[in-house]
Amino acid sequence: KNMMKSLSDSVLTPGIFKSFLRQSKSASFLKIIAPIVIYSAWYLRFAVCVVELNVDEELDGDRDRCAEEFEKRSGGSAKVRRSIRLRNAVKMCPSFHRRYWPTVYAPTALLQIGLMGFRDAAILFRKVALGWSPYHAKELLSLSDGEVISLHWLFSIQEEDQDMKRPVIVLLHGAFQGAHSAPMIGLAQALSKAGFSTVVMNRRGYEMPNTKGKHSMFGFDRDLDDVLTNSVAAR
Repeated sequence: KNMMKSLSDSVLTPGIFKSFLRQSKSASFLKIIAPIVIYSAWYLRFAVCVVELNVDEELDGDRDRCAEEFEKRSGGSAKVRRSIRLRNAVKMCPSFHRRYWPTVYAPTALLQIGLMGFRDAAILFRKVALGWSPYHAKELLSLSDGEVISLHWLFSIQEEDQDMKRPVIVLLHGAFQGAHSAPMIGLAQALSKAGFSTVVMNRRGYEMPNTKGKHSMFGFDRDLDDVLTNSVAAR
């Protein structure tokens, strides 16, 4: 009897152990694969979204025709002018004609805002604690009314493009941003790598004291004119 029991145990135990091990592996596999499948399905919801830009259908055509229409109808309604500008912008941006794949770990607008805040905090720490700046030069420009604003320059990193007459790109930051915000730095660096010299124009009261008591959340056209005339065109 003892021999039979020992033989039975030696036969049954490996089978039971293998079955238990198989079930454990299946459970562990499901615990790993299930969240991946669920997250992938959730992520793809944002990747397949279609964004429609509503513009005046009468203005459908090539860029030259749009430019002609703009000249003819420049005295028309603001809606027509906006439609022409929007259609021209869409035609000149190849990325608008490709599928947009959101950041894998931040596909929603809320997550991307949080990610942007984290990047801004990291940039602020590097700037304050380490004295870091991604720009090649800082320029203080006196506007027509005597107010002083700061301009941050990032030149082309491609040496062969230094002497080429490429346009200088002026970047205007958002209402709650500045030259050292993550979007402005990222865009300026991308343009620099592409061979363009770039200047980020800080508006009144950003990095410099507002001594004239004149301020607007979105800036003044006259200030931009001063920058183009007295700084960009002078280089």
